[in-house]
Amino acid sequence: MRLCRFAEGRLGVVEDDRVRDVTAALDALPGYRHPLPCHDVLVANLDALVPRIVQVCKEMAGKE
Repeated sequence: MRLCRFAEGRLGVVEDDRVRDVTAALDALPGYRHPLPCHDVLVANLDALVPRIVQVCKEMAGKE
């Protein structure tokens, strides 16, 4: 799975020659308060985020 950021912060999955918008999967990230962590929150939570990304991809494929 190849992830990318596009359009000012959207999260995407690269599939062949297109990018599938999976920004909705970011709802699986925990909430943070000040002080914000110094690490990359997406990378730190990737194991929990991947199943949600897969789910969003399947939902989007059903709408095509």
